[in-house]
Amino acid sequence: MKKEIIATLVAVAVIASVSLGLSNTTETGVVILNDTSYISASGYFHVVGEVKNNLPANVRHVKINAAFYDEDRNIIGADYTYTMLDFLRPSQKSPFDLIYTEKIVPASYELSVTWDEAPFEGLEIISHSSYITSSGYHRIFGTVKNNGSEEAEYVKVVCTYYNSNGNVIDAEYTYTDPSDIEVNETAIFEISLRRKISPSSYELQVQGR
Repeated sequence: MKKEIIATLVAVAVIASVSLGLSNTTETGVVILNDTSYISASGYFHVVGEVKNNLPANVRHVKINAAFYDEDRNIIGADYTYTMLDFLRPSQKSPFDLIYTEKIVPASYELSVTWDEAPFEGLEIISHSSYITSSGYHRIFGTVKNNGSEEAEYVKVVCTYYNSNGNVIDAEYTYTDPSDIEVNETAIFEISLRRKISPSSYELQVQGR
């Protein structure tokens, strides 16, 4: 059973990559840069990946749509998720984690992306550090500062985790404590992954309303 699942997952990664073509970073619009898949310990199919805003304007509500197929190219499921960053500036990237709510092992899948234009308010991550806990989980602590001209609300920190080839292997987000930050004030954050991995690198991004 384990060998069959592993073989299927490899096929999913290869077929999906071929069907998507791994979008060129110079393509116009909001594009999917790369994606991979895995089955969680609880048996649910995940697709994790990264998109980039190649437009000259800010965007919001970036939606990732997925269609799942069996070996005969019959559709066996469809779902969607949104990028972890709610707003994307020009050239900014965001990870996503799409979790299918039923336990399936598709032979392939296809992704598409839609979005709306929107304004953006910026914040700054002024410090961060990471380590692996004694139980094997990757954890990040850091501090965010509000350099804007008004209070930032619902300040969200998003982390994208990469392997040695620069491909996304997971993503997570959290809100600062406190979640609202006054002008020139700071707030702390902590991000802890839900599964045990050892990323080669990671990228932090922050946004607020």
